[in-house]
Amino acid sequence: MRSIREYHRPQQLEEALALLARHDVTTLPIGGGTGLVAEGRLNVEAIVDLRDLGLSYIRRDGAALRLGATTTLQTLIDSPESAQAWSGELARVLELTVARNLREAGTIAGTLVSATNNNPLAVLLLALDASLTIEPGRKTVALEAFLSQRASLLTASLITEVTVPLPRPGQAVAFEKVGRTPADLPIVCAAIRAQLENGVLRDVRIGLGGVAPLPVRASRIEQALQGKPPDAHAVERARADLNPPSDFLGSAEYRREVAAVLVRRAIERLMH
Repeated sequence: MRSIREYHRPQQLEEALALLARHDVTTLPIGGGTGLVAEGRLNVEAIVDLRDLGLSYIRRDGAALRLGATTTLQTLIDSPESAQAWSGELARVLELTVARNLREAGTIAGTLVSATNNNPLAVLLLALDASLTIEPGRKTVALEAFLSQRASLLTASLITEVTVPLPRPGQAVAFEKVGRTPADLPIVCAAIRAQLENGVLRDVRIGLGGVAPLPVRASRIEQALQGKPPDAHAVERARADLNPPSDFLGSAEYRREVAAVLVRRAIERLMH
């Protein structure tokens, strides 16, 4: 961070966007700054601090929660509005994403911008069909699309809001993970949102972490379960399409097996 020579704390969104649009200065926006410190980026010349832009809020809007981009993870856990969302599963996953000291500073948008392939919050929000509002232009982008295009989407742009749908009647979500210890980030994790209706799964969405370079939707497993009773064999058949990486934490085959186990566990939790 020795290359940083400018610090800006704009009061208006337009001012922040203008600073980010400069071509002659490598500029980085920060909310809590936890990502900047962790990554130790050497090419950043200017910082745009977003804390005075009024982007820290939690609002119930019909069937969704609207979360300001600079809302900290701990604020989301402490606020009854978000803490109780999805029967407390959102708050539980926030606690699993980073330690308390980082949650006090780390923001919802910053967490998604820097999300690695095993980030619990990103995996859960994929299953919940979350979306982002990006300025300029107030574009609405599904989280799934954002994760695959985030470098290009954030060129001279900012996330201003994260929208998390709330459950419709009968809908539920469950998150499961496996790590080296309970306190570690997952090696593999899975989240499933579905509606159980007369013993049949409907509106199935599954997010997986640790099985691809970024958190992903498990589309083939979703299709195998859609409109059918919970079926472990359907998960087993569909998992063959997973092509996870191998590293020191686990082989590709281990990750493939664990992903199927976690999806089955999550389904069992939905049913109870």
